[in-house]
Amino acid sequence: MLPDKHPISAPAGRILLLTALLLIAPGAKRDAGLSIGDGAWWNSVGQHEQSGFLDGFLDCYTSDYGGVFDPVTADTQLLRSKVTLYYDEHPRDHGLRVADVIRYLRQPGTSYGKSTHPPSRSDFRGLYWRQQFVVGGHDEQRGFIEGYLACLEVFLPSLRITFSRTPEEYVSAVTRRYGFNEATGDIDERQESAPISKVLRIVRNTPRWE
Repeated sequence: MLPDKHPISAPAGRILLLTALLLIAPGAKRDAGLSIGDGAWWNSVGQHEQSGFLDGFLDCYTSDYGGVFDPVTADTQLLRSKVTLYYDEHPRDHGLRVADVIRYLRQPGTSYGKSTHPPSRSDFRGLYWRQQFVVGGHDEQRGFIEGYLACLEVFLPSLRITFSRTPEEYVSAVTRRYGFNEATGDIDERQESAPISKVLRIVRNTPRWE
C-alpha cells in the first residue's frame, strides 16, 4: 500500500468505456486478463506504451479536467522511470492504478485537484500524433489513448462518455481522421491543428473505420 497516502476514491459513476478499457484486440500479444492502467499491466507493456499512457493521462488531466500543474510529474520520461521504480519496490501494489502512484509521486504539498486557472490548451495535436508514430509506433499511440481514457474514468466520470471500441481501433480511427499516411509521414494540414482529444471524441462511436 502507498505509505501515508490514500488512493483516489473510486468514482461513483464510472465512464461507460465498455470494451475500450476492457478488451484487447484479437491477436494482440498481451494478457487479456490484465486491467489496463494498473501495475501488472504497466509491467507487461514496453516503455513506448508507458510513455504514451502518461502523455494521454496528463493531457486529459491538465486540458480537460483543468488539474493543478505539478513540475515533478510534468516530465513524462522521468515520471515513467519513477512509476516503474515504485512498482518494482512495491510488488504487493501491482493492483494499484497508475493514477494513484502518480498521486503519491507528486510534489509534496500538492494533490490532485482543479486549478484556479482555466484549463491549459492542449499541445497534443496532429503533429504530435505523427511524432508518436515515428518515435514509438502504434504502441505509443495506443498508450496515449489508454492513458487519456483512464484519466476520464478517474476525473470526469460524470460526463458518462461512451467509448465502444478498443484502444487499437481508436489508433486507426484517429490516424484516419488526421489523414496521416504512415508510409510517407504526410498529414492533412486541415486537420493537424485539432487536439487528439477532440478527434477521439469525434470518432469514439463510429460504426466502422473503413
